[in-house]
Amino acid sequence: MVQSYLHDSGELWPRSELLRWYNDGYVRMLADSQAVRRIFIADVPGRVGWSFAQEWEDRHCPGLHRRFTRPFVTHTCCYTWEVETLAGLETVNASGDTPTQLWERAYSGEIDAHFRFALSRQHDRIVRVQWDDKALYGISERELDLQQQKWWQDDGEPLYWLSGVGRDHSVELFAVETTYAQQYEQRGFQGLPRHFTGDRTYSMATAVTRNAYAYTSGGDSGMLAGLGWRVSLLGTRSTDAVGLWGWERSVIDGGSTFADGESVGTFWWETDFEAAGGPPAHVSAVGVARRILSPSRQYAPQALADGVVQFLGAPRDYKSTVGSLAMVQVIIPARQLKEAEAATLVPPGLRKYIRYFVLSRALGRKGEGQQSTISTHYEKRFERGVSFLKKLSNIVFADRNYGREEVGGHRRGRLPHPHLPAEFERVW
Repeated sequence: MVQSYLHDSGELWPRSELLRWYNDGYVRMLADSQAVRRIFIADVPGRVGWSFAQEWEDRHCPGLHRRFTRPFVTHTCCYTWEVETLAGLETVNASGDTPTQLWERAYSGEIDAHFRFALSRQHDRIVRVQWDDKALYGISERELDLQQQKWWQDDGEPLYWLSGVGRDHSVELFAVETTYAQQYEQRGFQGLPRHFTGDRTYSMATAVTRNAYAYTSGGDSGMLAGLGWRVSLLGTRSTDAVGLWGWERSVIDGGSTFADGESVGTFWWETDFEAAGGPPAHVSAVGVARRILSPSRQYAPQALADGVVQFLGAPRDYKSTVGSLAMVQVIIPARQLKEAEAATLVPPGLRKYIRYFVLSRALGRKGEGQQSTISTHYEKRFERGVSFLKKLSNIVFADRNYGREEVGGHRRGRLPHPHLPAEFERVW
């Protein structure tokens, strides 16, 4: 479409160059508007997938990563005494531990590293930081350095947050929470979660309540179309026989006492007679978890990988804001788009402004085809799109609520100023 505006088939402006400008406009529109935000949750202490010693190794580390060493001129050191030795100091102080993974801080003694949490490549800036659902105050590193002590080793409940130092996307906390905590553990790390256990009470329900057929053995499953219910009872071992009633289960398991028999239903409509001694109701948990509800908590699905938003598939990871670090962050795309891909982080109706950015760059480039006046015109139109996207985000986040309780009936607009009584003394 951009080429049709330029009336060019690639002779003056190659498609690769236009695509590069499109990616630049995509990133700039999101960074300037700060419209796309997400909640990033990290366990305490932090977790990373990769830990390396040299700076150049980060290009080979997908996902969250950190460098655990300290650079000094042309050297890379693990301990502070190595830095002091290379600097030529006469007195070398004892150094603390140097963990490679962030979670090792919970099992280490004195550590010279800061209490830092790694962020994804999509991170652009921090909007809000909270620990255990309590907001933290922002503070600068200079203010903490005025204490003239190793503030990065002070234990206690986190009170402040500050941006990490260096090119790595990270955030630091003060004070240091050394207790190891992990919200949800997926055992096996294979496939998708099928069962939930923990201190809370979990129950499963499904919208599929009607079956097309019933069967007694595994070989009969899938022989007909539709949902099938297994009405037989399995034994304790896989080699045991199959029964229908409870007393048969007792015989299969080798019991000496037999339980009373009960009705066995085969179709969904038979559950209507349960009150009259009919078969028990069937609740089929089909497939994997698609939605999680709770009367006391809020669950929000979040799908974002490499700048592509798709609420499809099944959950792969579960996190909670309780006892962990939660950050509202502005994000930008982490990789370059290809020609067949769309800028999914920008609403479809606003993607035309990215094309205006490409046109401004193409017509503003020195050489044949340069039109400075028209280039400035398209630049202004792009800036108008950024302002419009920013206003849309302001409307969306005006009614945000960081609490977990329901909010209703709150007053919009600015609260009125208090008025003193008429007889109150005034100072003129």
